[in-house]
Amino acid sequence: MPMIRTLLFFLVIFSTHPTTHIPTLMLNPGLASDALLTEETYEWACALKHELQKKFPLSLRVSISHGIHEKPDQPEIASFTNRLPTDLYITLHLCKNAQAMLHVYTRADHPVTDYWHTKPNSLVLLPTVKAHTLHAKLSRSLSEQLVTLLKKQAAFTPRVTQAYGLPFMPLQGIQAPAFALELSVSKAKEWRLSLSPLVEALSEVLASLTARSK
Repeated sequence: MPMIRTLLFFLVIFSTHPTTHIPTLMLNPGLASDALLTEETYEWACALKHELQKKFPLSLRVSISHGIHEKPDQPEIASFTNRLPTDLYITLHLCKNAQAMLHVYTRADHPVTDYWHTKPNSLVLLPTVKAHTLHAKLSRSLSEQLVTLLKKQAAFTPRVTQAYGLPFMPLQGIQAPAFALELSVSKAKEWRLSLSPLVEALSEVLASLTARSK
């Protein structure tokens, strides 16, 4: 009997004190035009993970979608991301260009109907190509917030373009708020110059996302 009472005590304690949800950020280092740039993209993802975990040591979980020598296709990345589950997905891309620029994309196949979706329905099977519509409005809002924050930061030297939606394959199948960052660089390790202001801006985006979910 004493053992049964003890077991019941712990069952009550755990049922009345649910564990706090820790948001998960998924970073996807995309494949680049050459092996060296692909490796740098992975380093960029790791650096972002390190800095963000320092800022949110107990309130954010940051994952990277694959290892440095792995080359998963988009369905595999989406499947892994959706199983976690993920609260925010950011796919990272580096490209070569003489002018330093940052493009911010969300997934959009149609400029109007993609934003009609209101909330998930467990009775309706959503096609993979329409997964982004689950959070299309939130993805657009977060990406626009990031652009606004970066444009206000003098320390962020790359020119930031307006956030816009397009059928960007690395965002296909993701059932979480998601956007892409494509940074153009002219020399090796140039992404490091913009790391600190990018971390600051992303921190504010993550804070606003957490506040929305409360």
